[in-house]
Amino acid sequence: MLSKSFATPILLLVLTSSANAQAIVVPALGVNGSPGMGDVQHPSADKPCGNVTISQDLDYSTPVAADASGNFSPSITNFVPNPDGSRSITTVLVDASGIGKNFVAAQMVVNGDADPTNDATQQVTVKLPAGTSCTGGAEKNLCLASFTTTAGYGNCVVVSQAVYAAGLKTQRADIRSGLSGEGRGMKRSASTGGEEAETSAAKDKKVDKVKKDKKKDKGDNTADKRDKAAQEHRKGHKAHKPEQFQRITGKRIWYSRFSRLHKPA
Repeated sequence: MLSKSFATPILLLVLTSSANAQAIVVPALGVNGSPGMGDVQHPSADKPCGNVTISQDLDYSTPVAADASGNFSPSITNFVPNPDGSRSITTVLVDASGIGKNFVAAQMVVNGDADPTNDATQQVTVKLPAGTSCTGGAEKNLCLASFTTTAGYGNCVVVSQAVYAAGLKTQRADIRSGLSGEGRGMKRSASTGGEEAETSAAKDKKVDKVKKDKKKDKGDNTADKRDKAAQEHRKGHKAHKPEQFQRITGKRIWYSRFSRLHKPA
């Protein structure tokens, strides 16, 4: 009986210790805000993400971004300061499809403490498997990573993959091309504007020339009219008879252009 009385408290202590021996990797799949002990999962081969429904939570969970080299760095928080609250990852798996059925092993680059002395948060770093292309989610750029600590706890994390390398260069090239095209368009517009301005100036110059020509023609016509009037005037004088009559003291006398005084016959 004595042994049984001692066995019960020991069993309760073990169960309590196991219940509190937890750590979670954040940002966790299906968790909004700060995670708690109740959010910790028990990943397994059948359920790599525990009891979280992947299809419902993948697009609505905060992702961790992978860089150009394929590295991503989530954090892990423990709730007890001992090996049961280990922040050390023993297994990390990645599913590029984001479905949760095609996991392959990834590599830990920076791991956490296996025997923490306090409750804290520590950053870890993982490298995606070589050649990984994330295709999950609505945007077709999400992967799913499953973490298991040395104490057997863990959860899943969503990983987002940006377009790097050739894709990014292509985007930048397109942007530069677009800007260059706008520049060329601006140049063409400026050139067209210059041509229009030049054409307008030419038109104004032509109008001025026409006006001047008309004014000149008008002046010439006026001069011509004056000359013609003078010629007509002179012609009128020549048309007069050579004799000019004048009465002097009642006698008729005339002057001739060709002779002096002549008496009438």
